[in-house]
Amino acid sequence: MPTVKEVIKKRRSNTNDAKETAENLAALESRIQQLENIRQQLLHHPKSSPNLIEQLNQLILPKLLDLIIREKQAWEKLWKRFSRDTINIGVAGRARQGKSTFCKTSVDSVTNIFLLAIAWLVLACKAISITLLRIHTD
Repeated sequence: MPTVKEVIKKRRSNTNDAKETAENLAALESRIQQLENIRQQLLHHPKSSPNLIEQLNQLILPKLLDLIIREKQAWEKLWKRFSRDTINIGVAGRARQGKSTFCKTSVDSVTNIFLLAIAWLVLACKAISITLLRIHTD
């Protein structure tokens, strides 16, 4: 089973890819928005021919723009998630089967980390939210 440090390190290795993809999508969004603005100007220009207007109406830039925005938001969410120094642990099981003991043992085994906060949801299924801060000891 990977340690907390290993999980965070693996997530950090994906941070740059997610950030770069989100930035590329933002640049693409900007360029397509510029094209859409030009398309709108040409559609309303008095000298635009009917053939040009028909071709401009066939462009689906607003739908494409919407897809790019949603994709960019998903990559930004991943970027933020990979950048966090926290992890979420979920343990499910029957009542009185050692879920709490497992969580406490897992948290206690982490070295050089200070446990800042724990929130418990006391049901047959437990959730533990942990914010971990590194303590540098020399």
